[in-house]
Amino acid sequence: MQSTITISKELKKELERYKGNKTWEEFLKEIMEILMEIKKERAKEKVKKLYELVEIEEVEKGFRLRNYESD
Repeated sequence: MQSTITISKELKKELERYKGNKTWEEFLKEIMEILMEIKKERAKEKVKKLYELVEIEEVEKGFRLRNYESD
């Protein structure tokens, strides 16, 4: 089953430069795969930063508890 997507002529020309000899389906799938990979990497980075923040909070809690116990 085929479908039509309406875009401006300017955008189509620009996309055709990047598309090269690929079919539109191949080209759009490639773009989608690249986008999904970027999103996965961003999600991994966010999780990593969140994990680091949680670790820092746990260390800070430990210091506060030790300081409280030694008073």
